[in-house]
Amino acid sequence: MIPQTVRKIALCLLVLASGPLWATKGKAPSVSIADCIGMTILVDPGYFLGLPSSGRTATFSPDGKRFTVVLRKGDITRNLNVYSLLFFETEHPTTPQNHLVLELTSSSNRDAISQIKWLSDNRTVAFVGNSGTSSTQVFTYDPRHHRLRRITDHRTAISSFGISGNAETTVFTAEEPLSQANTSALPGRAIAPNEQLYELLSGHKDPDAEGNVELYIKRRSRPEIPVRMTDRTFDEGDFRISVSPDGKHAVVPVWVVTLPKGWEEYEEKLLAFYVREKRLPLSPSRVLRCNLINTLTGEVRPLIDAPLSWSSRGVAWTSNQTITVRDTYLPLNGSPSENESRKKQTFDVEVNLDNGQIKTLHDEAPAEKQTPLDVHIEEDFQHPPKLVAIDRNTKAVTVLEELNPQLSKLQLGRVEELVWHDPGGEEVEGGLTYPSDYQPGQRYPLVIQTHGFNRNRFTLDGPWSSAFAAQPLASKGFFVLQAAVWNGTAKTKRTHTPEEGPFEMATYENAINELDRRGLVNPSQVGIIGFSRTVFTVGYTLTHSKFKFGAAILADGFDGSYVQYLMYQRMRVELEAIYGGTPYGPARDQWIQAAPGFSVERVSAPVMLIALGKSSLLKSWEWYSGLSRTQKPVDLIYLPDAPHLLIKPSERAYAQQAVVDWFCFWLGSEASKNSITADEKARWLSLRSGNSSN
Repeated sequence: MIPQTVRKIALCLLVLASGPLWATKGKAPSVSIADCIGMTILVDPGYFLGLPSSGRTATFSPDGKRFTVVLRKGDITRNLNVYSLLFFETEHPTTPQNHLVLELTSSSNRDAISQIKWLSDNRTVAFVGNSGTSSTQVFTYDPRHHRLRRITDHRTAISSFGISGNAETTVFTAEEPLSQANTSALPGRAIAPNEQLYELLSGHKDPDAEGNVELYIKRRSRPEIPVRMTDRTFDEGDFRISVSPDGKHAVVPVWVVTLPKGWEEYEEKLLAFYVREKRLPLSPSRVLRCNLINTLTGEVRPLIDAPLSWSSRGVAWTSNQTITVRDTYLPLNGSPSENESRKKQTFDVEVNLDNGQIKTLHDEAPAEKQTPLDVHIEEDFQHPPKLVAIDRNTKAVTVLEELNPQLSKLQLGRVEELVWHDPGGEEVEGGLTYPSDYQPGQRYPLVIQTHGFNRNRFTLDGPWSSAFAAQPLASKGFFVLQAAVWNGTAKTKRTHTPEEGPFEMATYENAINELDRRGLVNPSQVGIIGFSRTVFTVGYTLTHSKFKFGAAILADGFDGSYVQYLMYQRMRVELEAIYGGTPYGPARDQWIQAAPGFSVERVSAPVMLIALGKSSLLKSWEWYSGLSRTQKPVDLIYLPDAPHLLIKPSERAYAQQAVVDWFCFWLGSEASKNSITADEKARWLSLRSGNSSN
């Protein structure tokens, strides 16, 4: 592990070598949506969700002599994402024969290259991807001979995999096939208790639901064999399937369906919340565990009969019979003092498969090879990403690649860190993007993007593209405030409680007041965006705040509504915690007073709703119907095949341009409105005049 002080010195040297892009003087094109889509980024699920790049940028060969990096950029002209597989020699990472060896494209929401795993020959890699003519499968690639080989041929897309070092055994998860139409001789059937409205209406599983995958074992030249598990396979994030070197065992992370009663004794707040939640029969919990599979017999059992942390760093095989598991709870079967410790924290452990013995690695590092280079993405909120390597011995820093040199030719709005205070007095941090043509002493309109600021991450639009467009808005004359996801313990303690909505509302109001106090923004021209979890807190703000917002966007998320309570079983526990119970008993009055959907008549701002996928359209309907019925200006845009986090260039362009145009129409200057289409102008003028036919 590179010491933090060394990494900070390396970052300072890189920062000194390249100042912020907006420090460049002279006339340059402003940032467009196409520029956001065309940025080159690291392909890694954790990095995509905002985690640090260190430890997840490069995948080293077993002997440490080579490593790979996977990058992605959007091509808006062809509506493709272009994936690049880069190979490096560890001793000479900058030599000309290194770098790009394979380029694949994807026109879907799936990666063309992801989940790189080296084989034991130290020259071949395996990955999940597609070659442009097939569905997502498992491939191997030998760069010396430029040989790409598909090793699975499953009927549906493969989502994750593990493979033995000799490629003889592959264990993989694949999407469930679409549900078939009713073939019964009867004209109808009874609805089961755990069926969901969306799934009944659409004929297939909710894409946002967990566990919609099946597990298979595939041996070379033999048919694949399905594995039957009661638990639902967890197939996202960093921790995925891991196969032993000899291919005889596999460890699979799962959502546990039947939780042992004793797990209620674990004390971590969120874990305790999900252990105690009321679920329908046979529905998966939100609690993780590692299951062990014997690939020869198909037998399945818990590797450790205890929960696994959601932030687990995964597993590492130390031999065919021993495996290290990071960040796992331990069974409460020890002495009273041991159990008290086990209730409160996770551990790194080594498990022996022969005898089931669990050895706690107290101050010992997990047994794994230390790579000679720390390869990561060096960036911060003011400096664009570079692919760098730090030699662990000499501490020398090498820039392997400037990922986005084209940005130096654009006029960016400068970004500064803004600190203000929440209602409890704790500091809140965010990134404040200035209008690209900012003039001191002038006030500008403001848009608040309500979560995702990371001071160690550079973005043009925001942490995700589904609803955010910071630099394109700055180029239209807006200040844009990107708030942080969490601001210390105060917010964490209030999540899933009746205080969540009021607390976030006051935090947004305090940010506006601070920017008004500094003379930067016009408080009569403020817009706000709720995305994912903050659809609820922004919806609460629009219906309960005394502040008059000029425009708002609510994009694909949890909105705290009665309709979502009825339609989505997995949301009910959270909603009951927020409102103090079900809407059918003593908590009914609290629901009516606090749930945003019951107070849409209070909304004064024009609201755009963005529905990403069919399930999202159902989620959005209470707001759309309610605002329409109360004759409030509301627009709904619908991307029927889009995921929660947009990937396709065409979908990103459509949604992000709608965000920019919406705020320009309601809050921007006349000069900022040149991108608004004739169709948008006609719809929104109708909303402004009150003649909408919604």
